[in-house]
Amino acid sequence: CGMFAPQTFVMHSHRSPDKRTCHWGFESAKWHCYLHVNQKYLGTPEEKKLKIILEEMKEKFSMRSGKRNQSKTHAPSGMELQSWYPVIKQEGDHVSQTHSFLHPRCINLK
Repeated sequence: CGMFAPQTFVMHSHRSPDKRTCHWGFESAKWHCYLHVNQKYLGTPEEKKLKIILEEMKEKFSMRSGKRNQSKTHAPSGMELQSWYPVIKQEGDHVSQTHSFLHPRCINLK
């Protein structure tokens, strides 16, 4: 993919049409809730640094759009919710993307 703004990134797909994925309640304006550090970095020395970079990026783009995220005291960040959203791979997801430390989450229904 090219470089997308976060709101565009969470809406794009590498497959056309993406008819097997159900996005209940998906709202592109809440893009920051859908971006997480890739699971392969959890528990590694890089995890803390990547989470900081991700949060800085979220803040940067939230400020750019003129909207601020909800207070962290009222709602946990998306990374704290990661265990609620398992990564479910589709057939054909055999290509490794080792360069990506961001992982958009979605639920795949068959």
